[in-house]
Amino acid sequence: MLLNLECGYEKMDSISNNKPFIYEQKQKKDPTRILTAIAGTGIPVIHSLANGMTANGNAAVKTTVALGTAKGWGLFIAGSMLFNKVATSIINNVKPLKDFSENHPGLTSIGIIIGGIKAGSATVHYGNKAITNLLGNKPFEEKVNEILQKSSILKNKTIGNISTGLGNFAKSSTGKFLGKTALIGAGLLFFKSIFDLGKIEHKIAKAKES
Repeated sequence: MLLNLECGYEKMDSISNNKPFIYEQKQKKDPTRILTAIAGTGIPVIHSLANGMTANGNAAVKTTVALGTAKGWGLFIAGSMLFNKVATSIINNVKPLKDFSENHPGLTSIGIIIGGIKAGSATVHYGNKAITNLLGNKPFEEKVNEILQKSSILKNKTIGNISTGLGNFAKSSTGKFLGKTALIGAGLLFFKSIFDLGKIEHKIAKAKES
């Protein structure tokens, strides 16, 4: 109800002041929505499981690879979200940047998304280094594998059979398709978000010209 009232108010305000109606654009330009979509669709989970199940080795090795991939996704999303929050805060508190953002919300959001991708990648790189140092100069995957190889649960025959079955499925054409689709899906979500923001920028520019 509140959303509808706000939407209606902005429409009336835009008509009375001859301003472009950008309520919808404001809702779509939030750069964190793409990260929420990636996490919400389970892409990191699917990709992590696919990587783990296609790894050669026993259940401990497969679990290690899956956890390593999930760790990378976690670092990437955390770094990107933090960058988005910091960048948004700076933009809102620096008048020239705020003015540019209000006039060009699409371009601003595209810049934040690209910056977020770079920040996420940097977080993965330096995060891995920090974790390695904390683990006594041992990579995360190596340390986790050492622990899991000693796990009595993963040595259980039933777990081993399940792991083998999942591995065979993951290596099948269907399994490989699902794994690749998850990663491609993340890329498509990024490109779709940037494309939508570009359309928003174009609409606002045309509205201001009219």
